[in-house]
Amino acid sequence: TVLTWTVVEKRDKPSLGIVLATTDEGARFYATSSDPATTAGMNEESPIGRRITTFRDDQYLRFSLAG
Repeated sequence: TVLTWTVVEKRDKPSLGIVLATTDEGARFYATSSDPATTAGMNEESPIGRRITTFRDDQYLRFSLAG
């Protein structure tokens, strides 16, 4: 579940979404997304309180917005 978030913009376009979130057990973690639809969606509507799906991409933990 997303606790807080930010979107980094490059040339006035969202380029990287960063979230601090919790697992179902309450552990905190951060993850990033460079998916254009995800970062644009985060700017349109706050993801706070939303569940996310995470996956590994090389050494990074990535996320997508669930549902």
